[in-house]
Amino acid sequence: MSGQFKNRIDALGFDEEVKQKVLTVIEEAGSACPCLQCSSKDTCENFQWHTKWFGNK
Repeated sequence: MSGQFKNRIDALGFDEEVKQKVLTVIEEAGSACPCLQCSSKDTCENFQWHTKWFGNK
């Protein structure tokens, strides 16, 4: 995972096990986003938000 969620979780200073659990939850949520299958995601502001926070998919 890359993106703002990861950057901010890294900055919290969690131990590695807790950090990985939190990142897993966020990755699962990001993977369920319907925007990933949308044909207009290259020009969509919602998908740009998704990319910023969840990273590139």
